[in-house]
Amino acid sequence: MTLIIFLITSAFIVFTALIDASHILEGQYFKSHNYRFLQRACFFIVVFIYNWQIGIASILLFIALFDSVLNILLESPLFYLGTTSKWDKFFRKNKWLQIPVKLTAFIISIYLFINEM
Repeated sequence: MTLIIFLITSAFIVFTALIDASHILEGQYFKSHNYRFLQRACFFIVVFIYNWQIGIASILLFIALFDSVLNILLESPLFYLGTTSKWDKFFRKNKWLQIPVKLTAFIISIYLFINEM
């Protein structure tokens, strides 16, 4: 079941990035990220209810991969930072932290997924 949740989480990351990319490409920029945050939180809460470690692993996988997947879809540099989200604003001020945080989130996520198999 852990592998299935890993695959569902990966698909969720790609799907949400596709939706965001389509809005951005149509010139529909985000003034607020509240709705999107709520949508994503609901997904992770469901996973967390199933298994809290897998829930954390899924959140960390999202943190590690979402922005890069979105940037690939938009044909932007892999670690491009936008100007709207709090996440991007934080890393604009602390650029040296972006890659270590994403790499750490990815490694811990994979470890947690493997540990639950």
